Amino acid sequence: MWYTAPMHNPDSVRSRVWAPILVAVLLGCGGSSSADQHGTDTSGGEVTTDDITSDLSLDDDDAAPEAGTRRHHASAADVLGLTPPETPWAQMDAQARNDYMIGKVLPIMDEAFRNQDPSRYGELLCEDCHGPNPEERHYAMPDSHILAVGEPGSRAWTGMEAIYPDMVQFMQNEVVPKMTSIMGEDITCASCHPAVAAAH
Repeated sequence: MWYTAPMHNPDSVRSRVWAPILVAVLLGCGGSSSADQHGTDTSGGEVTTDDITSDLSLDDDDAAPEAGTRRHHASAADVLGLTPPETPWAQMDAQARNDYMIGKVLPIMDEAFRNQDPSRYGELLCEDCHGPNPEERHYAMPDSHILAVGEPGSRAWTGMEAIYPDMVQFMQNEVVPKMTSIMGEDITCASCHPAVAAAH
């Protein structure tokens, strides 16, 4: 025989129907560390729905994201992997390179730059590294539209370190190693940045 709850209070119906289901699912998934598989608290008491809902409450770190923001549970680098392409870059055709850049390189680098300075970096686009109208130039690198970089140890390099210390560290410690891993090639500053002309 079906149980019919009084319909005058829909909240009452929902809580009576869903609370036991929620408790069963959470206990089946190990939602309460002190309860056995039958819902009995092995520390001495019965597990209640209050116990379950307190386990479900949001900590400060788990607060709901503000409107217009994205919430990530795993990093792009963790999900996509800091691994080289299955087919070496030099052997890829244009479509395979495009797919790889959009599907792997762009999400990982977008995340890296946002983590470095979210107030400065919004969504990373192809043009941010490849310059305007990259299709017309077949995405050629290095790109003359981004900052020219001197050789490490040069006067230009020392000046850049003095002006942009955090960015230099970020590029050396985050961008270059990640790009080297995911491209499967040795990546240096000169792979993307034009060189500063040597002083005479």
